[in-house]
Amino acid sequence: MTAADSDLESFAQHLDSGRQAEWRQDLDAAAGHYRRALDLWRGPAFGGVDAGFARIRAEGLTEERLSAEEGMARCRLAEGRAGELAGPLRGLVAAHPLREEVRGLLMRALYETGSQADALAVYRQGRKHLLDELGIEPGTALRELHGSILNGTLGPPGARVPAQRVGAPDPVVSGGGMEPAPPELVPRNLPPDIGDFTGRDEDLATVLRLGDTADADTRRTTPTIVVSGFGGAGKSALAVHAAHLLRGHYPDGQLFADLRGSDRDLGAFEVLGRFLGVLGVRGAELPTTLDERAELFRRTVSGRRVVIVLDNARGEHQVRPLLPGEPRCLVLVTSRSRLTGLEGAEPVELGFFSTETAVEMLGKIVGRQRVATQLAAAERIADLCGGIPLAIRAAAAKLLARPHWP
Repeated sequence: MTAADSDLESFAQHLDSGRQAEWRQDLDAAAGHYRRALDLWRGPAFGGVDAGFARIRAEGLTEERLSAEEGMARCRLAEGRAGELAGPLRGLVAAHPLREEVRGLLMRALYETGSQADALAVYRQGRKHLLDELGIEPGTALRELHGSILNGTLGPPGARVPAQRVGAPDPVVSGGGMEPAPPELVPRNLPPDIGDFTGRDEDLATVLRLGDTADADTRRTTPTIVVSGFGGAGKSALAVHAAHLLRGHYPDGQLFADLRGSDRDLGAFEVLGRFLGVLGVRGAELPTTLDERAELFRRTVSGRRVVIVLDNARGEHQVRPLLPGEPRCLVLVTSRSRLTGLEGAEPVELGFFSTETAVEMLGKIVGRQRVATQLAAAERIADLCGGIPLAIRAAAAKLLARPHWP
């Protein structure tokens, strides 16, 4: 390894050397490089610098630091030192609850120290986080690890499968030699459809028309639709509903990401990591820069028909790296802003519900008979909600929970 001019360069070199050593199964060397990489950290990246460029770079560096933490944990697990890992891994899981690689390492560490029940509890907590915040199930690797722990079929302490390089095939060894790699993963990450979806007929028709794939083989650009409107207008509901209706047009998968997140905005770097994960790229093989992840994402979806829903975008900077570039894909973006800076995007702007539509929605939720027998009161509720779908849904939920209320 050559001398570095800065801690940042030294960190990157040690991280790369650690990955290469781990690939060669030289665990002592890999752990040493990961440790030296982590020892260079003395606090958060760009701590105290509140500028856009710094936040973006800090996000990438934080991801790389976490990658080194994961590499160190994999080495220690393979050496049979699971007892040292439960505490540090619990801290990482708490800080990154949606990170499946870290959660899987904690589950294995707990299992290998005899805490099978705790390992299963960690999986349940992770699954709840993913369902509550993203509307998706855990990835294949985490589900298989859970099944092995549940059935008691997980390999002995230290057993591991070496990670493969990005882009390398996944051969299957049989008695006659090498068989073809398994078929591509087809992600189904959309949140559940909304059974009582109401109104928005013209807006929905526009989205479905733009998402139609009749001309997919002759398109030169990826159709991108920006659904905008005030808070509570039902932007997410429209996008998810339309994506479900278009599933037959995009058989190679549906990807979904809430860019607002539960406690912070999600950057493109993290979202690309999740997308690549469900498309079959293993956590240890994810590129460590935003540009490389964006390039790998575009290569991975090339030739596929995939619908991508990017919910609650604050600005164009969150969306641009997530655009696939494949003309046969479709991108649905929701935002309170019109995102006019996205070149070629088709706008769909939502307005307020009419009283009639609001009453229809109320009836779908609390029961048409209940609304029909008290129509004037239902119209009064609709008017007080100001034609805002989210407000109408909240009022209807209260009425549904209290059937004795007028």
